[in-house]
Amino acid sequence: MTSLDLPDLLAAYFAAKSKADAEETLSLFAPDAVVWDNGEDLELSGIEAIRGWMTGTVSTYELTTTPQELSERDGRQVVRAIVAGNFPGSPYAFDYVFLTREGRIAELAIDPIGPV
Repeated sequence: MTSLDLPDLLAAYFAAKSKADAEETLSLFAPDAVVWDNGEDLELSGIEAIRGWMTGTVSTYELTTTPQELSERDGRQVVRAIVAGNFPGSPYAFDYVFLTREGRIAELAIDPIGPV
């Protein structure tokens, strides 16, 4: 993790993600949340679909994620992060684009940026 000053919800997301704790991470999402994993060309709607993705595809990569910068785009919070793991092209930069609602993650788009 980095010392980047993230909003509490985003900091909690990256902390839970770093522990590979799917249930803790899922607790941060709204029940009707949508995740777009644009590197894998996946759209996941609802907690069960997101859980399957986290405990399936995502868990096989043994990821470490280090947030680098925070910005805002079109009313969404964007965290540029360096992700390393056992996937082709590692390490790689991704933008995590969050839309939050009532203290939960309502939408998350994970956009690949490029190798670092």
